[in-house]
Amino acid sequence: MKNTFALSWATNDLGMSRDSMLTIILLATVAQFVAQPFGAVLGSRWNTRKVVTVLLVLEIPAMPLLFWLISTRSFGLTLLGMVIARLPHVMFYALLAGMLAQAFPARVRYTGISVSYSAAGMLFGGGTPLIGQALLTATGSIVPVVGFAVLMVLLSLYGARALLARTAAAEERDARAADATQQPPATSPTPTR
Repeated sequence: MKNTFALSWATNDLGMSRDSMLTIILLATVAQFVAQPFGAVLGSRWNTRKVVTVLLVLEIPAMPLLFWLISTRSFGLTLLGMVIARLPHVMFYALLAGMLAQAFPARVRYTGISVSYSAAGMLFGGGTPLIGQALLTATGSIVPVVGFAVLMVLLSLYGARALLARTAAAEERDARAADATQQPPATSPTPTR
């Protein structure tokens, strides 16, 4: 939504220059590159589930704001919208690798991460611009497109929180099992006199 569809909508429907939009996307990508590590910092300092929730909740109003600012056709405002919409997303993305690594046991971790990431990209990421364009073409309005983008964020929020809850429950179960199998510390007999 923030790259392919936004570029198409701004240039084809709003009449913005393709060069301007590509420059805006490039500058927003630079801001993304700078901001992304801060997501990992936040996740390491505070509860990851809360950080993920806050970041994805921030993305909900950022999506309508992005499209509203693009509709102004102003270079500066469009750039502002792109940056605002990307910041929570990329900071969440910085946490995603750790979340997925914790979700799979070491023996299948690489395969699990690869399959889940690729399947999600194929099912949701690849089709998103097509669905956005179909909604725009069918209705003639950006509102359903924005609604769809917000729905995708809500699905991400639900999925991320469910994954973190599942991982936390598995870690707690494993910790209890490890505690149950540990031998009590050996006590030395008290010498009697």
